[in-house]
Amino acid sequence: MNSLPTKLFFSLIVTLGIALGMCNQSAIAHTLKETTSKVVLRDGQVEIQLNTNIDQWIEKLSSNHEWLTGNVDQMIPQNLNEAQTLNFLRDNILSELKLQLNGESVQLTVSHFPDQIHQPKGKSSHGVSIVLHSKHTLTHVKQITIRYPKSLGAVHATIVKPHYRMAAPGKPITISF
Repeated sequence: MNSLPTKLFFSLIVTLGIALGMCNQSAIAHTLKETTSKVVLRDGQVEIQLNTNIDQWIEKLSSNHEWLTGNVDQMIPQNLNEAQTLNFLRDNILSELKLQLNGESVQLTVSHFPDQIHQPKGKSSHGVSIVLHSKHTLTHVKQITIRYPKSLGAVHATIVKPHYRMAAPGKPITISF
């Protein structure tokens, strides 16, 4: 039982198990479960593109535990139909998402919001898209402050301020940051 081939076999099995476990963990580590946000600042306007899992969002807003521990500010009332639930979520995002440009509060409006909770067959409810926008009169945005609703959980945000240039045929464009 303690022969060299047996020890090598068990050593190989253990090594393979560890390697497979590490591969599985790295695959899990690259799965983004949080909400993502892309904030785009343009001349005279700002747009916020959110991508979230609506099922997890509803679950969090329906949890007594989340509310009691302060992880959400309000709960979804029970027994809402799909349209009422979507209206609640829309109102939640408008009332709790706070945006300031150069210290001034900006009022957002919804450009796009899901029209159904459960996506058509073959589409995941993970990636529902919500788009909010606003116009502003600032000539130069130096600072942006954004607070997302607690109910969305952790949010991975990307802030984009495009630099527009016209490229002549065959000529380079140089942009300094």
